[in-house]
Amino acid sequence: MIGFRNMEKPRVYPTEFQFSGELLKGNFVKPPGTGPFPGICKFHGLPGSPDQVYGFAWQLALAGFAVLTARGGSSRPRLE
Repeated sequence: MIGFRNMEKPRVYPTEFQFSGELLKGNFVKPPGTGPFPGICKFHGLPGSPDQVYGFAWQLALAGFAVLTARGGSSRPRLE
């Protein structure tokens, strides 16, 4: 793996937004490079912790995907 150690790392941007009356907090994980990138929304489910979701998002970003992770309050967001 020549040059692996010098490879640019993904960037993580903390984010939050309102959806269906709830505040969702998470991260936008951007892969290295200028894009365009395919995107994935990864919402925290049970079981699982934010750290597990973050690790999964990091691996997807290394593979070239932009990933939005989010976790909400007491209820799940409804898609209408």
